Amino acid sequence: MVMDAVVIGISVAGLGYVGSGFMKARKRGRAAKADQSLAAGRDAEVDLGVVAETPAAATALPEDVLPLRRRPRADGAGPREIVAEDAADLQAGIGEPEFDLDAAGPLPPAGEAPVAAGTQPLDIMIVCDDRGLTEVETVELQMPDDVLTLEFEEDPMGHLHLVHGRASAEVEGGQAQSAWLDVYLSRADWLGLHDLDSNGEFRPRDATHVLRINLGSLLARPDGSVVGALNEDPEIYFDREIASETEFTV
Repeated sequence: MVMDAVVIGISVAGLGYVGSGFMKARKRGRAAKADQSLAAGRDAEVDLGVVAETPAAATALPEDVLPLRRRPRADGAGPREIVAEDAADLQAGIGEPEFDLDAAGPLPPAGEAPVAAGTQPLDIMIVCDDRGLTEVETVELQMPDDVLTLEFEEDPMGHLHLVHGRASAEVEGGQAQSAWLDVYLSRADWLGLHDLDSNGEFRPRDATHVLRINLGSLLARPDGSVVGALNEDPEIYFDREIASETEFTV
């Protein structure tokens, strides 16, 4: 299943070329969103609860989280809902996670044989607020009306795969936690736990990393106070098949 565009509201994302298909991102306000015309049945748009800027260090964390708000698809049909619980490495400054890679991962659907995986070329480019930012992997979208648009000008061959990462560690000042989502594109129709490396990431030979969504960080202090927040149980919609949802914990 392929499409020309995916529209999602996110806090951090990486984007780029996938094969010869160009993926473009731009940050837009409410008025621009109202004027946008989406192709019926091929686009999806959703506002995620967007966290404030999250620095890498766990000791400097966002102060609040904006609420989750959903926008329906233009054609009125309910989009495919994808929710996964997985884990990957911690943000820099929190610490190194430990993974149980011996746990059983999800199995391919019955009657479907796995397809050989394959990578696709990826060159990073991003344009945000016409500032001409290029060759970067992430961008912060801090306002609830911000929407990141990813456009495939040519249909790339492959399937999307979703990994939901969670990690926590004891640090000076309390217990630090972080969460994120990674989206990959691969020719494989099914990827599972056994395909992840020790950092909770799919190997480059198996899948191309498309974007990362930062779900925030928090620090729980011994006195019971909490600095920062996580966007719990986010809902993401794609008009493109999510072939597998990998689950493992720190």
